[in-house]
Amino acid sequence: MTPLNTVPSVYFDDNFHLENPRTFDVVSERSEVIRSSGEDSGSSSTSSGVNSSGPACGTRKALATNAILQEKLSWYMDTVEVHLISSISHASSSFFTALGDLRELHSEAAASVERIQSLRKELTELDKEQAIKGLEIVRLRKRRANLDKLEGSVKQIERLLEQVKTVGFELEKGNIEAALDGVDMAENLLLGKPPIGEPAGESSNYIDLGRVKALDAVKTEIAHLRHRIGKVYEARFVDTLLTDLRNHVQKAPPRETLRRWCTSFQREQGRPRSQIFNAPGVPLHPPRSSSLLPEYTTLSESLRQTLSKHLDGLQRARSINSAIQAYRDAVLRETKSLIRRNMPSPDDDSSVMSNMTLASRGGRTAQEKSAKLAKALRELGPIEAEDLYFRCYCGSSELVRRLGSQQKLLLDLTSDMGEMAVGGMLSPRLSQNGFGRGSPERNGGLEDSITTVFSDLISPALDIAQGTLLKIVRARNDQTIKYGDVDFLRYFTLNKLFFAECEAVSGRVGGSGLQTQIGNQIKEFLTNYHTDTVNRVASILEKDKWGARDCDDKTQEGLNRIVDAATGDPEIWLRHAKIFEDTRDTSAYETRVEVPAANGTSDAAKAGQVRNAMVEDQPFILPESSLKVLQEIERYEGLVVMMPGMTSDIATNMLDFLKVHITSSPQYQGVLLTAN
Repeated sequence: MTPLNTVPSVYFDDNFHLENPRTFDVVSERSEVIRSSGEDSGSSSTSSGVNSSGPACGTRKALATNAILQEKLSWYMDTVEVHLISSISHASSSFFTALGDLRELHSEAAASVERIQSLRKELTELDKEQAIKGLEIVRLRKRRANLDKLEGSVKQIERLLEQVKTVGFELEKGNIEAALDGVDMAENLLLGKPPIGEPAGESSNYIDLGRVKALDAVKTEIAHLRHRIGKVYEARFVDTLLTDLRNHVQKAPPRETLRRWCTSFQREQGRPRSQIFNAPGVPLHPPRSSSLLPEYTTLSESLRQTLSKHLDGLQRARSINSAIQAYRDAVLRETKSLIRRNMPSPDDDSSVMSNMTLASRGGRTAQEKSAKLAKALRELGPIEAEDLYFRCYCGSSELVRRLGSQQKLLLDLTSDMGEMAVGGMLSPRLSQNGFGRGSPERNGGLEDSITTVFSDLISPALDIAQGTLLKIVRARNDQTIKYGDVDFLRYFTLNKLFFAECEAVSGRVGGSGLQTQIGNQIKEFLTNYHTDTVNRVASILEKDKWGARDCDDKTQEGLNRIVDAATGDPEIWLRHAKIFEDTRDTSAYETRVEVPAANGTSDAAKAGQVRNAMVEDQPFILPESSLKVLQEIERYEGLVVMMPGMTSDIATNMLDFLKVHITSSPQYQGVLLTAN
């Protein structure tokens, strides 16, 4: 068998295209497709020429007459055909085997198609006989269930409407607890929850009606009823706490409050001077203070139970925040009203004609009332004014202290309710009652709300109290700065203790200007007191004969106190700080001066009984004016002890006072005459 390599490789080329001129030239062996006319004549002349030696060298053959080329192409085809037949003969066995397998697969596929068609017919029959009928049964059952649910919903709405109507009736009757229970039940019915106490099996038919637009009016009515119930509980809550405040302020004696202030001031100062509030032999505390807590910390169990009941109702009515805010406003009003109740009455009951005129005019205006009240305040004497100050200052302090006790009680009650027991988590009881559902009032911030409100309440209450007291102090400014030293020292001590109490309660003295006003009054008092003292001593100096006067025991005691003041404060100078006692007896300060005879000597001097003043065992003969000067020096030093912050001003006044006495003495006058 002729090998395939005898066939030119061009026939096996993948890009074999006979229309390609180069490929055509190779296949045709450069034969000409059409012979030209010149070549025909040349060939004829050549054939007829003489001594022709044969065809010209290099001439191309015609394709149509090229028998050799045709033979080659035929031989190439035969060679390829022989090789093709040989290859087919070798692969025929596997080909016919694959063909048989294909026929078997075709027959199996046809059988499977027939079986599938048969199964489809059977499934169609089953679908018609069982599935469709079963689905219809299910659809009918679902429809029946929907009808049952619709019937239950209609009954649920009917019960809801009846419950809302019942709540309105209970509210009109004043049965707040029953009304609140009814509101909770109505809300549960609206939200598809079983009412409290109803068996669990009956609650499966309830659905959530909150998204039904037709019941928006019912939801609004339920919210309105809950708001009305909350307002009732709010009024009870506020009234209970305010009544407790009023009762405590009325029962707390001002003297006991002043004792407590003195004790607190003594404990906070921690200085030897603090002993001014605890004189030897005079018990500072009342008998009950040694073993019992202050009165403002004592809260009855009935108050605790009542507040617990009100808080539970407010919690269920979701009115905690509004109730606390209402209580805050009521306390601020009560603070101002507390001081007003202690004011003197500005009405002139003795003037019947005046009352008839006022009645015809429709009553006094606010400006007239203020003018009348200011006049009544100015007409008060020192004792009456001090009693007014005691009641106003002590009442304000007791009110604020009681507020702190009420805060602790409310925090304790909310802790017992489980409000924020562990890590701020709501108790199950509070969660069931509506807390923790998104709104601030439901998120359960009872303890936080109470703490915040009370922290923001005590300071404003003190500011209001101080603002009202400032008006009283200003109205009596002219009378206050003309007080005697004893009355003014008691007034000064009262304000000092009150400011210390304010700082202890709220952490600050206050910002109403009361402290500034008191400071201005102190300066004006010192100026007036110094002027009066200088005038009194100047009058005595003019009348003094500069003769020896008897230094009695009281005068000597006063002189001893002046000397001993270099190392310690005498107790008698500090007694005016005990404002809870009446310390207006000034006989210890008074120096007994005997009336001089016509010749300028007293009866005691005539009898040879004139006693000299002793200073550290050294005798001194003193005239009448010197005895008065000693008395005033002791008063000045008493002011320094009681008002250490004004030591510089008092010392300046004392030096000026001594200068007046020195310049009026005979020795000083003699020096002036000698100098002249």
